[in-house]
Amino acid sequence: GFLIQNIASAKLTESFGIKKGDIVKSVNGYPVNSLLGIYRAYENVASNKGARLLSIDIARDGKIKTLVYKIK
Repeated sequence: GFLIQNIASAKLTESFGIKKGDIVKSVNGYPVNSLLGIYRAYENVASNKGARLLSIDIARDGKIKTLVYKIK
């Protein structure tokens, strides 16, 4: 996973509901280990014309949480 720990990372990911201190585990099942990995996974999902949802698994306060968004 990738720990959101600095202001730049937090600002780039907050539109997805991800907060500083969260650990991003995967995007639509694709494991991520870096901020670049998060965006590569997102681009991969977004480029799939059949994809309707973006699912981001995070760890927050010791609990796994899934954030789900509609792709427009």
